[in-house]
Amino acid sequence: MTKKIAVQDGLNDIKKELKKIGYTIVDMDSHEAEAIVYLKTDETIPYISSSINMNTKFDFERQSGAILINAEGRTIEDIDKIIKNRIYTPLF
Repeated sequence: MTKKIAVQDGLNDIKKELKKIGYTIVDMDSHEAEAIVYLKTDETIPYISSSINMNTKFDFERQSGAILINAEGRTIEDIDKIIKNRIYTPLF
C-alpha cells in the first residue's frame, strides 16, 4: 500500500518527484495524509495549524498521525527518508 502524502500548493516539483517514487498525493485538507510536506516561509502556517488537533492522542505503536516535514533546505531524498522512517534524525 502506498503512503498518502499532502503537499503544500505551489510545491509542484516536490509533488511530481514524490509521485515518481510511488507516493499518492492527497489534498491538504485530507485526513488520510500520513505526512504533510510544506515550506515555511514566515511565522504562520494557517493550513497546518488548522489541521492539528492537540486533543487527539498520537498512537506510537501504530504510528498513526501525520508527520510534518518542512521542505526548506531538503532534497527529495531527504523527504523520502523522513517519510519512510517517520523521524528527521536518528535519536542516538
